Formats: sequence, C-alpha cells, structure tokens
Amino acid sequence: MRILDLYDKLKQSPEFQQFITKPEYKNAYPLLVFFVFDSNFKLELKQFDFFVPETKHIVNFVINDKVVIKMNEPNSEDKDKSFVNIDKDIKDLVGTNELVNIIKENVKNTDRIIAILHEQERRIVFTVNCMSGFNIKNLTIDAKTGQIIKKSDVSLIKHK
Repeated sequence: MRILDLYDKLKQSPEFQQFITKPEYKNAYPLLVFFVFDSNFKLELKQFDFFVPETKHIVNFVINDKVVIKMNEPNSEDKDKSFVNIDKDIKDLVGTNELVNIIKENVKNTDRIIAILHEQERRIVFTVNCMSGFNIKNLTIDAKTGQIIKKSDVSLIKHK
C-alpha cells in the first residue's frame, strides 16, 4: 500500500473534511505517520499525526474503516518548535509493502514492529523498532530510496 493512497483516503474522509474546514485547523499539516505491524506483518495501526501551528496541538487520525480523531494537549516541550510538513514528500515515498520487505531482509524474528515516518536531519525517514522478546532492533530507513541509514540492537535486560 502506498503512503499516498492512505493519505488520500484520510483527506477524503468526512471526519478529516470536518476537521480541516474549521478556521482554527486550516493550517494543520502532517508531521508523521505511525504504523504498527504484528509478527506476521499484518498492519494493525495506521495513524497520521498533524500539527496545528496556531494552537500547538498534535492531532492523531487513526485510519480504519472509519477515521478516528484524537486531539492531544500541547506539549510544553513543543510550544516553540516548528515541525517539518511532510505533505510535499508523501507522493515519493516507499510504500508499506516495500517497507515490510526491507524489514524482512534485515530482521529475522519479531513480535511487533513500530514504524514512524518523519523528518530527520533534512530527510524523510522511517524509524523502525522491531521487538522480539527482550531485544529491539532499530532501523533508520530513507523513506524515498528504501536504503538503510542506520542499524542498532538494544537489549531491555542490562548485563553487568
């Protein structure tokens, strides 16, 4: 599935239309996309997060059969931040099927996968966390080319 197809589905939904036509939200823009996959790479959660510059709110749009909206209170750490609008890049990004293939090539066993599409150091990336037992494999993937930028492994159990 292409990210653009999901984004178009969101933008065409009555819930989003009702949100974006309100004057206080007209300048809202997407800042990240959040995915959760199960151990069989079934997509369990698809969520777009929008930033509202006027109020500093981050608004979650969970996409299933219907779009569910959650307005988050402004975070004091974010009050002076300006986020990168990923809207213009969405059409050029790796889709979820390609993302799954990249993960499968680099991670052998996983129980759950969290992938976040966002801007990092002037490029759009997927930050992927693959959890297996007490271990987490982290991947940073260029969202336009599909190339792995960084890999790391973390254990939740500290050895001394």
